[in-house]
Amino acid sequence: MSVARCPRYRFLFGHTSTNAVALSHAARRAFWRAHPRSRVLPDTEVEAGGQLAIVARFQSLTESAEFVAVVSRETLELLAVHSAPES
Repeated sequence: MSVARCPRYRFLFGHTSTNAVALSHAARRAFWRAHPRSRVLPDTEVEAGGQLAIVARFQSLTESAEFVAVVSRETLELLAVHSAPES
């Protein structure tokens, strides 16, 4: 099982906690405050930077805004974040 430690909050994430890793990111928390009615979309697997990664997506229910986090499947390191504002 892959385990990663959150340096800020000092707790461990198990291998199924990609959403928890994404939620710990300041940009995701800002997205959640701006879009309190949002949902978690199913994770997808991709290759990012030569390694397997999981894409965690969060989508506003009231606007077209979306937040995407790319997390290493092996280490749960946050590789990238993307935010698409409403159009």
